[in-house]
Amino acid sequence: MLARTIGRYRIERTIGSGSYGTVVEATDRVLNRTVALKILRPGGPSRDLFKTHLREARALARLRHPNIVAIFDLKQEDDRIFLAMEHVDGETLAARLRRGPLPPEHALDMAWQLADALAAAHGHGVIHADIKPGNVILDRQSRPLLVDFGLARLSAADGTHGTLATTPGGEDGLKGTISYMAPELFMGAEANAQSDIFSFGALLYEMLSGRRAFGGGSDGAVMQRILNGGPDHLAQLRPGLPDGLYGLVNDMLAPSPAARPRSMEQVRDALGGITSRTPAIASPRGRPIQAGPLRRRRGPVVAVALSACVLVVALVAWNRGPIPLPAPNGLQAQLGEALDRLHHFDDKGAIDAAVSSFQKILAGDPKNAAATAGLSLALLRRYTEEQPVPIVLQQADAQAKLALSLDDQLALSHVAAAWVASYSKDKGTAYQQFRTALALEKDNALALEGLARLYQDDGQPDAAIATYQEGIKKHPDYRVFYDQLGAIYFNQADYARAERLFRQSVDLAPDSVYGYANLSAAQHMRGNTADAVLTIQKGLRIRPHWMLYNNLGTYLYFLGDYAQAAQAFERLTELDGNGRDFLPWGNLGDAYRWVPGKEEEARAAYRQALGRLDVLLKSAPDDPWHNVKQALYAAKLGQRDRALTALDVALAKPTPAILFDAAVTNETLGRRDEALALLAQAVKAGYAPQEIVQEPELAQLREDKRYPSLLEGVHHRE
Repeated sequence: MLARTIGRYRIERTIGSGSYGTVVEATDRVLNRTVALKILRPGGPSRDLFKTHLREARALARLRHPNIVAIFDLKQEDDRIFLAMEHVDGETLAARLRRGPLPPEHALDMAWQLADALAAAHGHGVIHADIKPGNVILDRQSRPLLVDFGLARLSAADGTHGTLATTPGGEDGLKGTISYMAPELFMGAEANAQSDIFSFGALLYEMLSGRRAFGGGSDGAVMQRILNGGPDHLAQLRPGLPDGLYGLVNDMLAPSPAARPRSMEQVRDALGGITSRTPAIASPRGRPIQAGPLRRRRGPVVAVALSACVLVVALVAWNRGPIPLPAPNGLQAQLGEALDRLHHFDDKGAIDAAVSSFQKILAGDPKNAAATAGLSLALLRRYTEEQPVPIVLQQADAQAKLALSLDDQLALSHVAAAWVASYSKDKGTAYQQFRTALALEKDNALALEGLARLYQDDGQPDAAIATYQEGIKKHPDYRVFYDQLGAIYFNQADYARAERLFRQSVDLAPDSVYGYANLSAAQHMRGNTADAVLTIQKGLRIRPHWMLYNNLGTYLYFLGDYAQAAQAFERLTELDGNGRDFLPWGNLGDAYRWVPGKEEEARAAYRQALGRLDVLLKSAPDDPWHNVKQALYAAKLGQRDRALTALDVALAKPTPAILFDAAVTNETLGRRDEALALLAQAVKAGYAPQEIVQEPELAQLREDKRYPSLLEGVHHRE
């Protein structure tokens, strides 16, 4: 239930709700005016993303165009974001179009106004990113007003993509957005003026014809039609329109951004030339001041953490093994180069370069199944490492399905489909597709890796180990097998074996920051923290990376230098690549917790971590690692019930690290008996005793007379 007040606003009634949150009518108690408040669900975007949209809101507020709903305020209170804007009494264009197409003159008049509004917004560096009928409101005089500039990206931060229309009757759900998305967005490009032009073309097509330019029975069908098909010609659906209008709509819906009109100003002027008249409502407020585009951060790197605080990454790299290169510029060479970039995905810009390479191949050969499958894998890498939001996974899924339709006898097509199914939690399909891929190409490295990871996620570590060992035998130079196998042993507290495998990975790829992060973690857990710090320094010579700073902060925390640890964690939260990952914020909270005067900063960091965990737990509510971290941070915030509930889920599948974190959680909650019992289990399972000895949260527990017996006989364990 919503609070009756939010900040200065008194809520009067609920207008509508959807997957994004709730829209309410409210009264501004300071200025005594009615506004519409859009309240996003908790667990939202990062601090940097919020700042981006705050800048956009301010830019639009300065613009004050008559066809853009006026924005009054954008605020973030705790984990909730709300947007205050002009309240419009009317209906959405989506609701109007359900009664049929608009009369041509009416449609063109409205289109001119909307194009003028978008041209003004683009001039201020603001991209809409979600143009569709549900985001156009018609007031009582049928004046069209655009809403929700940039909020598609804001809602995407917590995994939602529904329409944010302010009035009843708007479409809801991902499909309502997909039908208006430019094809380059499905390939991972960021929204820009050219993608807005495509969406506007789809909107105008629907206004004139009464039907969507790109329809289909499923999201995948819509995606494939946008990527590889085209709309029915508008002249067939609505004959008798000016010839120039047909050509303009076709140009706006061109698959290539370069073939579309250069700007929304050009679209507006073309519409003005076709209608030979001024719009029904002209702008009295002048042209906007030109401004450069707003800079946006990239999404986060997502890695699998296998220790209490230390980050050990379980890598997923894309490589088919050796590919013969018959000619420097041949297609085989281009594919090999693109796949090699994905193999070295941790190099700066490698993922973007791979996506670009596959797109370049497909531009010349749109039906190339290998490049299509490769693009799917590149998008999956973007999903796991940079943008863990549903739309990116769906983009990868669309490409994988397309690859299978192009050539179902190509092993790489089945590999892509298997990886998508694996990340979509469809284990049955993933097993089937991996086995089909291996039947077609028995030594395919990606298929072996994916099958091993699937065994691991499915609670079959022995099968996973055997598959990784088979992979090493067949591909001894493929470093990912060493990292993945080492991660399994690390998770089992077999740190000596893990260290040996991580050293082999570093030897194979001495310029990979991942190898140094992993190796240092194993060294630390074996009691060689000084060596771990030196290993981190070697990695930092290659390039600054958030995982290296995360582990460095962990070692400084272990050594009791909490202020210096906090500086390391602060550094990593500022670096590109950590994005919405929870672990840096949780670790920062741990460091602040022991620095005098930083209590409030610690609580704020824990809230940031829990917000990011909420996003992850939506898609995998039973994940034990995420649940134990949720329990730990909630306990440190005094949220006892939430902590205990999450602990029950986490302890269903305990590992040594989970047992340790669960013990710390119980001690924080004042449950000493439970904490001691869990510590005993962690030590018995092989968890590093020095972590227990040095953890400041356990200082009072170590005074308990029952504590010494926990560590008997384990000080020299490998």
